[in-house]
Amino acid sequence: LHRGQLRAARRDSDGRRIVVIEYVGTKEDLLAALAKELSFPAWFGRNWDALEDCLRDLSWITEKEIVVHHAALPGLSPGALRTYVDILLRTEARTLAKEPRRLHISFALEAEGILSSLVGK
Repeated sequence: LHRGQLRAARRDSDGRRIVVIEYVGTKEDLLAALAKELSFPAWFGRNWDALEDCLRDLSWITEKEIVVHHAALPGLSPGALRTYVDILLRTEARTLAKEPRRLHISFALEAEGILSSLVGK
């Protein structure tokens, strides 16, 4: 999806919540952006474990399909980026395998090479 498609989809959600995460340079900024865009509950602990818990639940979101698009790769250390991508892969697979909410993750095409090296493809 390109940005124009994402913006159009945000306006015409049709049962989907589509959020775009712009470039963030730190783990704290990334977690804050996700918490804001996905309306995480007050108990969100702003750490990797809490992120995974929230992404697995999403019961507070009324839309059945949630798309999180990263307009740019977060500026995290390689280890933190690997942890983040691992969380996204696990939670996306888990939500796609069950109802009622499905989580889809996407990244800008420019990130493809780095992401491939992280997941071993």
